[in-house]
Amino acid sequence: MRRLSFYRKKKLRGLRRRLRDLGRWADSFIGYFPKVSELQDNYWEEKIPIESNLVEGAKSRRTIKKECITSIIRACSNLIQSKPDYAQGYRVICLIVEPHMFPSRICVWKSIDHYKSYASECDTAYVECKRNTIKSLVKKYGLLVPMGMREVGYDIAEKENGVVINRITHWFIGEIDQ
Repeated sequence: MRRLSFYRKKKLRGLRRRLRDLGRWADSFIGYFPKVSELQDNYWEEKIPIESNLVEGAKSRRTIKKECITSIIRACSNLIQSKPDYAQGYRVICLIVEPHMFPSRICVWKSIDHYKSYASECDTAYVECKRNTIKSLVKKYGLLVPMGMREVGYDIAEKENGVVINRITHWFIGEIDQ
């Protein structure tokens, strides 16, 4: 269950159960692939089913974030392995947002061109996007990425009146052509 929590200082309860449920969510993609009718605008997404307090706020911990990222990558890998013959050109990629991980999700694009247009559309008057070639989410958390999956990061600066007000990083991990 996805839930936005407004009580950032509230103690997290049932942590093991929540992480176990997240693992079950990742395993639910074994043998599953979205139907063509489920893709809207050549795109399908599934957001990570967690409470925002789990990955954001004062009570969030690095080990919890690592578990969540591992579950997203595992779900993405399960989708890739479940791809039917008609979807061999589709791209399955997970988007992990840092430091605010709550909007992280798994995405299926009908082609790599749709993914590239999504990843590069962020350069506007209000948003500046630059490819991150120095840092690595995989190295930062010590993650194992399955064969055939790659990692690409984009640093995004949100601006207001020409002043940067927020910085985030979008990490794409999955079937990415360099």
